[in-house]
Amino acid sequence: MKPLARTVIPTVSGLVLAFGLTVAGQQPSSADEACQAYGETSEAAGRAIAAACQELTNLTPYSWGGGHKAEPGPTTGLIYDQGGEYYDDRFKVGADCSGLVRWAWFRSTGDDIGAGGTGSMDQELTSHSFTRVSGDQGAWVPGDVILWPGHTAIYLGNGLMVQAESDPTGLNVRPVSSHGSAPTGVYHYNGDGGTPPTNLKVFKFVVSDAPSYRETSPANPAGTLRAGTNYFYCQAKGEPVTVGDKSNVWWLKTDDDSGNVNVWISAVYIANTANDTAPTDVPNC
Repeated sequence: MKPLARTVIPTVSGLVLAFGLTVAGQQPSSADEACQAYGETSEAAGRAIAAACQELTNLTPYSWGGGHKAEPGPTTGLIYDQGGEYYDDRFKVGADCSGLVRWAWFRSTGDDIGAGGTGSMDQELTSHSFTRVSGDQGAWVPGDVILWPGHTAIYLGNGLMVQAESDPTGLNVRPVSSHGSAPTGVYHYNGDGGTPPTNLKVFKFVVSDAPSYRETSPANPAGTLRAGTNYFYCQAKGEPVTVGDKSNVWWLKTDDDSGNVNVWISAVYIANTANDTAPTDVPNC
């Protein structure tokens, strides 16, 4: 996590995330600049950038310790209690800085750099086809991994990086210079590109508690999927559902918070999804 000079903790907003707990009010993810590669890059680096940027689109929140379980991907985190700040991320599904880098490069190459944090990242990167490059920003290319004590990010080019910054600021795109100090290492991927994994869970932000059903129709209710970041297996068309001004014929398969597996929720509950449009990045069932 990038240390920040803050003493005021945001008040609880009442935003309910996965597993039903409320957390400090934050915008889960944001980007002041477009999240994309600025300049030429390898196919592998391009896929890693696309994977990291997809988590901004998905509104994946920052979660300290998130992304460090046995398998890569957003997970619940830990309690952050340092420097007068306190955040309980034990029930918030998301990613911290190294969790995001791990997930992005795993989605690109199928190679898991490991569940360690920034303290072990030099060893993890150099043992997984990354080599250190010059600290001169002119030598960096999009996709390079930038490392500071306690923080890491992916370079986008044009002096920008995509990162999971902190609980208050979430996932975002910021200038590299915003970190405030020179990085201790920059790492370039020199592997063969690997094989992107298939049949991965896809993480999406659910805007409110959603009823689940045993088929792609409201006829057979099952339980409830809590608001927040949740995983999905695939999607299919079914009967239309309308909630307020939202309407959609697409349904996503998941496991709900009532203990039901392989159930369906309507895409009307998925953030950034237009009416009668399939959510992005989710494979068809």
